[in-house]
Amino acid sequence: MGIALSTMLLTSSCQQQQSAKTNQKPTTNQQVASQPVTVKPPSQELRTYQGVGVVTKVVLENPYDKTLSSVELNHEEIVGLMPPMIMEFYVKEKSLLNSIKVGDKVDFTVEAKGGTEIISQIKKRR
Repeated sequence: MGIALSTMLLTSSCQQQQSAKTNQKPTTNQQVASQPVTVKPPSQELRTYQGVGVVTKVVLENPYDKTLSSVELNHEEIVGLMPPMIMEFYVKEKSLLNSIKVGDKVDFTVEAKGGTEIISQIKKRR
């Protein structure tokens, strides 16, 4: 008889908690989750950023597109654009890569527009 009484009390308690939950206002997380997420598209305005890094790879001719050249840099934070990381950037002109080699510490300018970054200037630090 004690087990039956305990089961009835537990069932009653669960039903009361369940009905109380349905009358509660949503929590902050529930409110946020139910609202649509708005993603801001990348700016179409051309912006320039200055950076410092070390050359880790130079690609004078991309094997998939012979018109593209790139440089991989282990760069410091590019203020306003991205944190420090190792990243490959396309260069505006192949000739920018003529005077640099792997291991060089460089100053560079990145042009960013519409979510695309490209190096427009790069020079070995003296």
